[in-house]
Parts: sequence; C-alpha cells; structure tokens
Amino acid sequence: MAPVRFVSADDKRDFLQFNVGYSNDDKYCRIMGFGHPDLIRLLLYEGVSLFVDATFKITPSPFEQTYILRWVQIQCKMKCTPKTVVCDFEQALHVAVKDQFSDSYLIGCLFHWKQAIRRKLIVLRIPADDIKKVMAPGCLDVLTMVPEKQLRNAP
Repeated sequence: MAPVRFVSADDKRDFLQFNVGYSNDDKYCRIMGFGHPDLIRLLLYEGVSLFVDATFKITPSPFEQTYILRWVQIQCKMKCTPKTVVCDFEQALHVAVKDQFSDSYLIGCLFHWKQAIRRKLIVLRIPADDIKKVMAPGCLDVLTMVPEKQLRNAP
C-alpha cells in the first residue's frame, strides 16, 4: 500500500512543508505547515494579497488551532512582501502581522467585521428582522467604502 500523501496522485511533491515539535511548560506541542509548492511560489509576485484566517471549529483533536496562512515563510529562502494582509480583528494577530509585514497595508476581514456587529446587535436586543436588513448586502457593508475621515466628520 502506498503511503498517504497530501497532494494529487500524479503530483509527487510534498504538501507538508514543515513539522516542528517543541516543549511548552512540560507539554509537547507541534506546529505543522501545509502548502502546495506552486501556490507558495505565487506569493512571491509583487503586490500580492495575503489572507490570514484562524479556524477553530474544524481543528482536529488534540490540536488547539488551525491557521490557514496562504504563505509559509519558515525554513525557506523565499521572501514574501505582500501589499495587503487581510485578517480578522484579533489584536495579537494584528500585532504579529504588523511585525512580520511592516510595509503591508492591514485590512480587517469584512466577514469577521459583520459577524462582530451582528453579535453586538443581538446583545443589544435589536429585533431579528432589523438585524437581517442591516446585514443584507448593500447596507452595512457599504460603510467599508466610505473614507474614514468622512465617517469621523459626519454630522
């Protein structure tokens, strides 16, 4: 029987890019990085956008978090200098992105922004029909296209 591979049957390149184990407070931890070599190389083009998403619900046990990074810079000589980085609104993630990609423009993810607003509207006991209207395309999301200065100076 052939070994399990993380790529198509006719592509013999490894999808697993790295597998690093370490100890943290006497607990064994592991970081694994996956990515198709051709897709990783696409990120070398100038002006690329980098999308970062932390996914918790689909993380298999015993792992705690899955990061879908679209770029693996560890243990390779390639340098990625994205023009934009799109991610959710976790403060620690924003700090890390600004540290690693200081020349990139950081953009908050529209999905996560709307999700946070929807949750707040529920906490504020806004009627479900009103929440549905606000969350519909062309309503709340148009605010992302208004220049920030105009939002601050609005009457």
